[in-house]
Amino acid sequence: MRLRDLRALWLMVPLIICGACGQEATDRSQTKGQTPDHRYNVVLIVSDALRYDLPGCNGGPARTPNIDALAAGGVRFTRARAAAPWTMPSAVAMLTGRQASVFPTDKPGSIPGRANFEVPRTFRTLPQVLQRGGYTLALSAYNPNAWLAGNFAGFKRVEPRANLGSFVSIPKDSLDLISGLIPFDGRSPSHRWLYGFLEFLHTTPKAQPFFAVNWFDDPHAPYNPEARFKKTVPVPDHGLQRPLYYYSRQSNLHIFDHFKEESLTPEEIAYLRGLYRAEVESVDERVGLILGMLDQRGLRANTIVIFTADHGESFNDHGMFEHGRSYYEELLHVPLIISGPGVPAGAVVDTPVSLVDLMPTLQGLLGVAGPDSGDGGGFLAALRGRPGTAGPFYFDSATDLAGSDCLDAVWDRGFKLITHRDPGAVELYDLAADPGELHDLAADHQGRVEDMTALLEGFRRRSAEQRTLLAGGQGAAPADSASPAQREEILKKLKSLGYVN
Repeated sequence: MRLRDLRALWLMVPLIICGACGQEATDRSQTKGQTPDHRYNVVLIVSDALRYDLPGCNGGPARTPNIDALAAGGVRFTRARAAAPWTMPSAVAMLTGRQASVFPTDKPGSIPGRANFEVPRTFRTLPQVLQRGGYTLALSAYNPNAWLAGNFAGFKRVEPRANLGSFVSIPKDSLDLISGLIPFDGRSPSHRWLYGFLEFLHTTPKAQPFFAVNWFDDPHAPYNPEARFKKTVPVPDHGLQRPLYYYSRQSNLHIFDHFKEESLTPEEIAYLRGLYRAEVESVDERVGLILGMLDQRGLRANTIVIFTADHGESFNDHGMFEHGRSYYEELLHVPLIISGPGVPAGAVVDTPVSLVDLMPTLQGLLGVAGPDSGDGGGFLAALRGRPGTAGPFYFDSATDLAGSDCLDAVWDRGFKLITHRDPGAVELYDLAADPGELHDLAADHQGRVEDMTALLEGFRRRSAEQRTLLAGGQGAAPADSASPAQREEILKKLKSLGYVN
């Protein structure tokens, strides 16, 4: 495709309700589709660092009745994978439909010594296309790594509420309604951020379509759930080598020191897992409150709700803790639930999908013309129960800190190949036979290693070509326009999450 043709696709901004042909048109005729006078809302809920195997609907130990109910009323994907093992590259891929490695920048990053990314101002995402068609875009996100790359350009930041008196735009009866959903606790960061998002949902006119993102900072470390959730975590009778408060302080965790993991006892790891599980249950409560607000306003039937995670979390699964340093399944396998108009109810999809295809899929679900399909064509067929081929899926942008030397990875037909910065060093796993990735088959399956290496080389080549196109014809990345006070606030948040010591 020539540069001017690609630019024309990326800069397409009108909201055009498209009449699809063939099977897609048949699918849309079976449900009430949106029209220029009847447009669907979108609520994307991202739970930061949530593993697939925690929510109850996925067979996990956490009590998650609200997430489970969302799955029961929509489609639950059992084999969804994030595009990267930490927040920034995963968030970029999720919103742009391209791997974050397409958008590298020399701009200093939030974590010294690792890659940084910036989406050019002229690159059009699906939410921006919807905005040009009249949608309101809103983002509530504590973790700056979710939005520092410019992938949420055009979104209005929904700020937390310090106290009930700060709700100057809401009449008292409406405020009483929000307070009735959950009593406000000004000491709780999760309450302050949630209240700001609930205010947005409550005050946006019903006739105004919106694309709203709530990016929870839990269960991301530090694992410090509210007291009423923490009290559900059993404290071991022995084996804890440190005071209880130690395990909930990010300043002690150090995201890239990972507790000096060789010193942790099994009891300590079990306690950390318990704190993490409790945080997932607190996330479930907040998911229920968001759904409750949509129900109260009569918006649920007209709103596509997506629940997912940007990556998972390690608890010594492969000798590591937290995230960012590898491409094992505990970091890539994430929950994905989609519910709303045009989505089957109570369906379970076992077809493998990648979150890099989330926006192309949503574009098809909304039935709108927008940016081209990016690195993938979407998984709308799988969403609607039609068989099809999956993959290959690519993963990159692992950090190169704290002993990690992972380069990139590819999944294809049930096998995963992980490459390392040391030339020729690879790992190969048969995920069907070995879901825990305990048996490296690389030495015994050289033919498959060569085939999958060729896939990765093609992916790297295409990524380089896209980088060249962006650098040559798509405009420069936006300048850092944050004020000194804003930069200080960003640094404070990153320190609280352990990205800066």
